[in-house]
Amino acid sequence: MRSQNLRSARKSPLLATRTEFWHPTRRVPIALPEGVQAIRLPLSRRVSRVRLEGAPSALRVPTIASGAPCPASSPRRKVPPAVSVNIGTAFGPGPAYPTLDGSTGHAVVGMVWPPTDPPYLGWAGTKVLWTVPTYTGAVLVRGRQLDGAGDVGFDIGPGWTNRVLPEIRLVGPEYGLHPAATFVRTPGCYAYQVDTLRSSYLIVFEAQLAYR
Repeated sequence: MRSQNLRSARKSPLLATRTEFWHPTRRVPIALPEGVQAIRLPLSRRVSRVRLEGAPSALRVPTIASGAPCPASSPRRKVPPAVSVNIGTAFGPGPAYPTLDGSTGHAVVGMVWPPTDPPYLGWAGTKVLWTVPTYTGAVLVRGRQLDGAGDVGFDIGPGWTNRVLPEIRLVGPEYGLHPAATFVRTPGCYAYQVDTLRSSYLIVFEAQLAYR
Protein backbone atom coordinates (compact mmCIF):
# COMPACT_ATOMS: atom_id res chain seq x y z
CA MET A 1 0.00 0.00 0.00
CA ARG A 2 2.75 2.45 0.94
CA SER A 3 4.66 1.68 -2.24
CA GLN A 4 1.57 2.52 -4.27
CA ASN A 5 1.15 5.78 -2.38
CA LEU A 6 4.75 6.71 -3.08
CA ARG A 7 4.32 6.09 -6.77
CA SER A 8 1.29 8.34 -6.82
CA ALA A 9 3.38 11.33 -5.69
CA ARG A 10 3.61 14.28 -8.04
CA LYS A 11 5.86 13.39 -10.93
CA SER A 12 8.95 15.45 -11.63
CA PRO A 13 11.77 14.85 -14.13
CA LEU A 14 14.36 12.52 -12.59
CA LEU A 15 17.59 14.34 -13.34
CA ALA A 16 19.91 12.63 -10.87
CA THR A 17 21.60 10.66 -13.64
CA ARG A 18 22.85 13.85 -15.27
CA THR A 19 26.62 14.35 -14.85
CA GLU A 20 27.19 17.27 -12.48
CA PHE A 21 29.79 18.39 -9.98
CA TRP A 22 29.64 19.27 -6.33
CA HIS A 23 32.22 20.86 -4.04
CA PRO A 24 33.42 18.96 -0.93
CA THR A 25 34.02 21.26 2.04
CA ARG A 26 37.00 21.55 4.30
CA ARG A 27 36.98 19.34 7.38
CA VAL A 28 36.42 21.66 10.32
CA PRO A 29 34.86 21.16 13.77
CA ILE A 30 31.51 22.89 14.17
CA ALA A 31 29.16 23.49 17.08
CA LEU A 32 25.43 23.99 17.23
CA PRO A 33 24.58 27.47 18.52
CA GLU A 34 21.38 27.78 20.50
CA GLY A 35 18.39 28.50 18.28
CA VAL A 36 20.34 27.77 15.11
CA GLN A 37 18.36 27.76 11.87
CA ALA A 38 20.98 26.05 9.75
CA ILE A 39 24.74 25.71 9.80
CA ARG A 40 26.65 26.90 6.75
CA LEU A 41 29.96 25.07 6.52
CA PRO A 42 33.04 26.99 5.29
CA LEU A 43 34.38 26.08 1.87
CA SER A 44 37.97 25.34 1.02
CA ARG A 45 39.62 27.91 -1.23
CA ARG A 46 40.93 25.12 -3.38
CA VAL A 47 38.11 23.78 -5.49
CA SER A 48 38.15 20.00 -5.81
CA ARG A 49 35.63 19.07 -8.48
CA VAL A 50 34.18 15.64 -7.82
CA ARG A 51 31.63 13.90 -10.00
CA LEU A 52 28.38 13.06 -8.28
CA GLU A 53 28.96 9.38 -8.81
CA GLY A 54 32.35 9.66 -7.06
CA ALA A 55 33.13 9.37 -3.35
CA PRO A 56 31.32 12.10 -1.35
CA SER A 57 32.91 14.22 1.34
CA ALA A 58 32.48 13.19 4.96
CA LEU A 59 29.38 14.07 6.93
CA ARG A 60 29.97 16.87 9.42
CA VAL A 61 26.97 16.56 11.70
CA PRO A 62 27.72 17.54 15.32
CA THR A 63 26.70 15.42 18.30
CA ILE A 64 24.71 16.27 21.40
CA ALA A 65 24.14 14.28 24.58
CA SER A 66 21.39 11.70 24.58
CA GLY A 67 18.29 13.28 26.09
CA ALA A 68 19.45 16.84 25.45
CA PRO A 69 16.98 19.24 23.80
CA CYS A 70 17.12 19.03 20.03
CA PRO A 71 18.32 22.33 18.50
CA ALA A 72 15.96 21.90 15.56
CA SER A 73 16.07 24.54 12.83
CA SER A 74 13.65 27.45 12.94
CA PRO A 75 11.61 28.46 9.86
CA ARG A 76 12.91 31.21 7.62
CA ARG A 77 11.18 34.51 8.26
CA LYS A 78 11.23 35.43 4.59
CA VAL A 79 10.54 32.71 2.07
CA PRO A 80 11.77 33.35 -1.50
CA PRO A 81 8.83 33.65 -3.93
CA ALA A 82 10.12 30.77 -6.05
CA VAL A 83 10.06 28.58 -2.92
CA SER A 84 6.77 29.75 -1.38
CA VAL A 85 4.92 28.58 -4.50
CA ASN A 86 5.44 25.02 -3.27
CA ILE A 87 6.49 25.34 0.39
CA GLY A 88 4.80 27.58 2.92
CA THR A 89 7.43 27.03 5.63
CA ALA A 90 11.05 26.96 4.47
CA PHE A 91 14.05 25.79 6.48
CA GLY A 92 17.72 26.48 5.85
CA PRO A 93 19.49 29.00 3.60
CA GLY A 94 18.87 27.00 0.44
CA PRO A 95 19.12 26.37 -2.41
CA ALA A 96 17.41 23.03 -1.61
CA TYR A 97 14.32 23.11 0.59
CA PRO A 98 12.51 20.11 2.13
CA THR A 99 8.82 19.97 3.05
CA LEU A 100 9.10 19.92 6.84
CA ASP A 101 6.46 20.62 9.49
CA GLY A 102 7.11 23.97 11.16
CA SER A 103 3.84 24.34 13.08
CA THR A 104 5.65 24.03 16.44
CA GLY A 105 8.19 26.73 15.57
CA HIS A 106 10.95 24.28 14.66
CA ALA A 107 11.55 21.55 12.09
CA VAL A 108 9.70 18.29 12.77
CA VAL A 109 9.37 15.16 10.64
CA GLY A 110 6.53 12.85 11.66
CA MET A 111 7.23 9.28 10.63
CA VAL A 112 3.89 7.83 9.50
CA TRP A 113 5.13 4.47 8.17
CA PRO A 114 6.03 1.90 10.85
CA PRO A 115 9.22 -0.16 10.55
CA THR A 116 7.11 -3.31 10.15
CA ASP A 117 5.56 -2.01 6.92
CA PRO A 118 7.28 -3.35 3.75
CA PRO A 119 9.19 -2.65 1.62
CA TYR A 120 11.30 -0.55 4.04
CA LEU A 121 11.44 -3.05 6.89
CA GLY A 122 13.28 -1.84 9.98
CA TRP A 123 12.83 1.85 9.12
CA ALA A 124 10.13 4.34 10.09
CA GLY A 125 9.52 6.83 7.32
CA THR A 126 7.43 9.44 5.57
CA LYS A 127 7.38 11.56 2.43
CA VAL A 128 9.65 14.60 2.53
CA LEU A 129 9.69 16.28 -0.86
CA TRP A 130 12.38 18.71 -2.07
CA THR A 131 12.47 21.76 -4.31
CA VAL A 132 15.52 23.43 -5.88
CA PRO A 133 14.00 26.34 -7.82
CA THR A 134 16.79 28.93 -8.01
CA TYR A 135 20.04 26.95 -8.26
CA THR A 136 21.63 25.47 -11.36
CA GLY A 137 23.69 22.40 -10.54
CA ALA A 138 23.85 19.27 -8.45
CA VAL A 139 22.60 18.88 -4.88
CA LEU A 140 23.62 16.03 -2.57
CA VAL A 141 21.46 15.33 0.51
CA ARG A 142 22.52 13.02 3.34
CA GLY A 143 21.98 12.94 7.09
CA ARG A 144 22.76 11.56 10.52
CA GLN A 145 21.54 11.59 14.12
CA LEU A 146 22.85 14.18 16.58
CA ASP A 147 21.80 12.48 19.83
CA GLY A 148 22.77 8.96 18.82
CA ALA A 149 24.47 6.85 16.19
CA GLY A 150 21.54 6.52 13.77
CA ASP A 151 21.59 7.32 10.08
CA VAL A 152 19.06 9.11 7.92
CA GLY A 153 17.81 7.01 5.02
CA PHE A 154 16.14 8.05 1.79
CA ASP A 155 14.30 6.90 -1.27
CA ILE A 156 13.63 9.03 -4.33
CA GLY A 157 10.94 9.11 -6.98
CA PRO A 158 9.38 9.03 -9.37
CA GLY A 159 11.25 5.78 -10.07
CA TRP A 160 11.21 4.55 -6.47
CA THR A 161 13.82 1.91 -5.59
CA ASN A 162 11.83 0.48 -2.63
CA ARG A 163 15.14 0.42 -0.75
CA VAL A 164 16.56 2.72 1.92
CA LEU A 165 19.38 4.73 0.36
CA PRO A 166 22.17 6.61 2.18
CA GLU A 167 21.65 9.76 0.08
CA ILE A 168 19.62 11.42 -2.64
CA ARG A 169 20.92 13.50 -5.52
CA LEU A 170 18.96 16.31 -7.15
CA VAL A 171 19.71 18.68 -10.01
CA GLY A 172 18.39 22.23 -10.14
CA PRO A 173 16.68 24.26 -11.19
CA GLU A 174 13.58 22.18 -10.48
CA TYR A 175 10.57 24.36 -9.82
CA GLY A 176 8.15 21.71 -8.59
CA LEU A 177 8.41 19.32 -5.67
CA HIS A 178 10.63 16.31 -6.30
CA PRO A 179 9.17 13.16 -4.70
CA ALA A 180 11.35 11.68 -1.99
CA ALA A 181 11.09 9.98 1.39
CA THR A 182 13.04 10.16 4.66
CA PHE A 183 13.65 7.24 7.05
CA VAL A 184 15.04 6.76 10.57
CA ARG A 185 15.25 3.71 12.81
CA THR A 186 14.42 5.50 16.07
CA PRO A 187 12.96 8.88 17.05
CA GLY A 188 15.44 11.58 17.97
CA CYS A 189 17.35 14.61 16.75
CA TYR A 190 18.69 14.43 13.18
CA ALA A 191 20.11 16.67 10.49
CA TYR A 192 20.16 16.81 6.74
CA GLN A 193 23.53 17.83 5.28
CA VAL A 194 23.01 19.55 1.92
CA ASP A 195 26.07 19.92 -0.34
CA THR A 196 26.29 21.94 -3.55
CA LEU A 197 29.12 23.36 -5.61
CA ARG A 198 28.81 26.65 -3.74
CA SER A 199 27.82 25.77 -0.19
CA SER A 200 27.18 23.14 2.44
CA TYR A 201 24.71 23.46 5.29
CA LEU A 202 22.68 21.54 7.85
CA ILE A 203 18.96 21.49 8.54
CA VAL A 204 18.32 20.02 11.99
CA PHE A 205 14.97 18.33 12.63
CA GLU A 206 13.23 16.33 15.31
CA ALA A 207 12.05 12.91 14.10
CA GLN A 208 8.85 11.80 15.80
CA LEU A 209 6.87 8.58 15.45
CA ALA A 210 3.43 9.51 14.10
CA TYR A 211 2.07 6.04 13.32
CA ARG A 212 -0.21 3.95 15.54
